[in-house]
Amino acid sequence: TNVRQLAAPEGAVNINMGTLVGSYESVARMLDEMAEVPNTGGVLLTFDHFLEGVENFGTRIQPLMKSRQK
Repeated sequence: TNVRQLAAPEGAVNINMGTLVGSYESVARMLDEMAEVPNTGGVLLTFDHFLEGVENFGTRIQPLMKSRQK
């Protein structure tokens, strides 16, 4: 990854440690993009409303992630 990619605001991974915002499908796609970054061992997620966020992540986002289907 180079500096230009890190500074691109539209990418899932950027220098601002960007917030993932979008539809469930969009967030799943962004997380899949992050999974393709070499040497990425994990991602730390936080939610405004923790219990609701974790539930939505597990039932609505994770099933859409291609990287979780491998």
